[in-house]
Amino acid sequence: MRRIFIIVIVFMLAAEISFPQDFFSGKNTFSLKTDLKKHNPGSKISNMRIQDEFWFGNAMIITAMLINPMLVYENKKVNFGLTKEASVLFPFIRFSKFGTVCRVGAEYSYIFRDERNHHLRSFFSVEIPLEAEDFVALTTGIGGGYFTDFKKSGAFPQVTLGGLLFFDQKFSVNPYIKLRHTFMFDRSQSDVTDLSLGIGIIYMPFFD
Repeated sequence: MRRIFIIVIVFMLAAEISFPQDFFSGKNTFSLKTDLKKHNPGSKISNMRIQDEFWFGNAMIITAMLINPMLVYENKKVNFGLTKEASVLFPFIRFSKFGTVCRVGAEYSYIFRDERNHHLRSFFSVEIPLEAEDFVALTTGIGGGYFTDFKKSGAFPQVTLGGLLFFDQKFSVNPYIKLRHTFMFDRSQSDVTDLSLGIGIIYMPFFD
């Protein structure tokens, strides 16, 4: 089981790192198709390469979006889990060309252990751009939120390092690495610290 966990984490790291680098380097699917067609526009081999690159890239993205690993430290034990988040992006403060934005969202996590397997969180995060281009931005986020595992509840601060990858005017994805510590409202119960790596889905209704 430990070996499976290590393989999953290594795969996720490779997917998360290679995916944003493709966008920063400009080698996205569309430019790749154009380059191949320019190289040999009438070739069946070129068309096959285009399709292979397209489906392989999409398969990696979809897999990375579905499998978001996390490590949870609680009661002096470390447990492995999978998590998924979705959020809405709002304009916040415009002090630069790109400005600062905020996200309000929810996250569900499944923890592999004998009891209290389900974590549910709502959160607010201020996203500060570190570097930005036309379709991608590298950001750091500071925020917090509410936690429950349906037997105990608490509040947490969180810090993230991630990016915003814009696919159209209303949706983007958010590759991230996130650290947070949850303080339980009942201080007789143990706190929870977790580290997660993944890709979140962002809806942007207030941006043109």
